[in-house]
Amino acid sequence: MIAGQSLSESPQSGSSPEVHLKFLLTGLLSGLPQPPFVVRMCPPLTTKNIAQYKPLLAVGTSNGSVFVYDLTSGLLHKELNIHSCEVRGIEWTSLTSFLSFATSTPNNLGLVRNELQLVDLLTGRSMAFRGERGNDEQAMEMIKVSHLKQYLVVVFKDKPMELWDIRTCTLLREMSKVFPTVTALVRSVSEC
Repeated sequence: MIAGQSLSESPQSGSSPEVHLKFLLTGLLSGLPQPPFVVRMCPPLTTKNIAQYKPLLAVGTSNGSVFVYDLTSGLLHKELNIHSCEVRGIEWTSLTSFLSFATSTPNNLGLVRNELQLVDLLTGRSMAFRGERGNDEQAMEMIKVSHLKQYLVVVFKDKPMELWDIRTCTLLREMSKVFPTVTALVRSVSEC
């Protein structure tokens, strides 16, 4: 918004009045980050969550930030700087929390630093979900949260997958080395 104000008339005839312009900032909108980025929509609207539902969209960036947009207004709801490397995946665990993972570039042995963060949007708190397990290991390929948001499966490139309890943040099982390589995860309607 630009406001103009005429302060004085010039004594010379035929010249225009002197105008001073002032800038008044009424709002600031930030656009989407530069690609590549990861996008994940919050859980769908149901009859059980209609009272607290907000259509939120999480966007993970190549610099480790996660932007959360409120699609009702189209405005940025939260900007979170939670990773030190490129965000590779996001999975919602409730209407107000999500898991995001990032992997660093491989070292000379082909190992990376994996970061898996559990973020609560109400408090802004971010917690390292796997604790200190993420240093120098095979890269995470994907994560999948179960239908009832109780369990998490973490799949690695050349390492057995892990099964976690989301509520207690505990490792339930690491599959054996002879377990077949996982190439896709699909959640079923029933829980284990």
